[in-house]
Amino acid sequence: MITVLWRQNNLVAVHKPAGLETVDPGGRTSVTTLVRKQLDIPNLIPAHRLDRDTTGVLLFAETDAAAERIAALFRQRRVEKTYLGLCLGVPRRPEGEIRNRLSDWQGGRRPVRVDTNGLPATTAWRVVAGNSTAPGLERWSGASIIAFFPREGRTHQIRVHAETAGFPLLGDHQYGDRAANRVLKAAARLSRQALHAWRVAFRWNGAPVRVEAPPPDDWRRAADAAVPGWEAPLSRVG
Repeated sequence: MITVLWRQNNLVAVHKPAGLETVDPGGRTSVTTLVRKQLDIPNLIPAHRLDRDTTGVLLFAETDAAAERIAALFRQRRVEKTYLGLCLGVPRRPEGEIRNRLSDWQGGRRPVRVDTNGLPATTAWRVVAGNSTAPGLERWSGASIIAFFPREGRTHQIRVHAETAGFPLLGDHQYGDRAANRVLKAAARLSRQALHAWRVAFRWNGAPVRVEAPPPDDWRRAADAAVPGWEAPLSRVG
């Protein structure tokens, strides 16, 4: 069963698990098909998407009118999204902004790439906690928990931006460091990219809405192993 985090005025927020596509055009099981059945709303409309192995807050509209309204908020950059990533290495700066245009889907191991002729993409980031002596990851300067604030919602935007900035997501077999990923998998049984859609914030029907999804067990286990004490500084994330 998919966990419903919030539901009001024809908008629903759920906690997406890992291993499911948001929408599957082939008709296979997806988060959308499961939530439609669970809430008995055959025409439930996804407001945005998360990668197959990314977990966290996912929004759905119950009506066409609600879908149009939330889509307008996304277009106007009025939905604030905060992701948490367990990343390889500890950035030298406490925060920054990544501005790299991204290609369309190209296929191959790295299907989305930095492309000077691509779509504009901006991701702000802030270090939550770091550990330069993370067990087994010392030769990569350890690991860190980083909050990401993407301005757009390009395919693989955070994953590509994190890699190009020098702190790829751990567990990411497409854009990350496979040797480091094997270390963390052996230590904490993490077998996917450690990216979690932690929070969304926006206004709906004139009222402020802030929905948070707690990181799932596999993400939390890996974070605890690599960066002990990472949870306390979360209260300082804006």
